[in-house]
Amino acid sequence: MFVRLGAYDFSDDVDASAEDHTVVRFRIHPEYDRHTHINDIAILTLQKEATFSDFVRPICLPPKRRTFFGQLATVIGWGFTTTGSKTISSH
Repeated sequence: MFVRLGAYDFSDDVDASAEDHTVVRFRIHPEYDRHTHINDIAILTLQKEATFSDFVRPICLPPKRRTFFGQLATVIGWGFTTTGSKTISSH
């Protein structure tokens, strides 16, 4: 399995900012529901470190016991844009 980091236009096969990485391990949320897509998140371990750029930035994970109940959060990524969709957005 591999991931492409830094891609922002799936209609363009040549994306100068994109970088492909081999995934060596992945952990899916233990309460993920494939029918409702609740808890649709995973942590991927890459074979080599990513190169940070204007299009690839790190996230900081909080301590294990810290909770954020009731706080606003923003997450960005590609995936389903409508409930029940069978395809992901191309942009």
